[in-house]
Amino acid sequence: MLRSLGRLLWSPVRASENWAQTLVRVVGNLLRWIIGLPLLIGLAAWGASSIDSWMSDRPRHISELEGIDIGMTPTEVTLVKGAPSTDGPMKADDNSWKQAMVFDDLLVLFKGSSEEALRVSRVCLTAPRAYQEVIGVGGADSEKDVVRHLGQPDSEKIDDDGLGKQSYFDQYNLMLRFEKAQVSGICVGT
Repeated sequence: MLRSLGRLLWSPVRASENWAQTLVRVVGNLLRWIIGLPLLIGLAAWGASSIDSWMSDRPRHISELEGIDIGMTPTEVTLVKGAPSTDGPMKADDNSWKQAMVFDDLLVLFKGSSEEALRVSRVCLTAPRAYQEVIGVGGADSEKDVVRHLGQPDSEKIDDDGLGKQSYFDQYNLMLRFEKAQVSGICVGT
């Protein structure tokens, strides 16, 4: 096996070889390396890129979006994203605390038992672009494409005005908002 591989990579000298045959053999050996090596490197890079792309689009449970992890504190979020364009925390009806931070089209929602206990509970892309994909779902996808990729949602909630709906995929920790049967929002978290 190794001998065959060695002959493929470099032809050995033959005993009765004249100068013309030597020249042809050496040129052939060099061409194998000049053409073959970049071709092998290119194929390996393409294979690695394909595997990486497949792995990132594969449906799986997620807990991070745009660099924000579920469970981060407000301070940790601002260290990652900078200054938000919203006010501070607000007390909810049930004596818990809630807060929202907006960074362009990224909405970060916090919940906690007190202001000090606030943690990220949901992160949403409010206007996802086609290139902003989360486990293979992007802003240009139709509802049919999403169901084909992720399967049927665990639950759905239709808006009061009937113009949109939210589909929950609990096994992936994902909520998708649809308007006109197209993805209009992507949220990670409960």
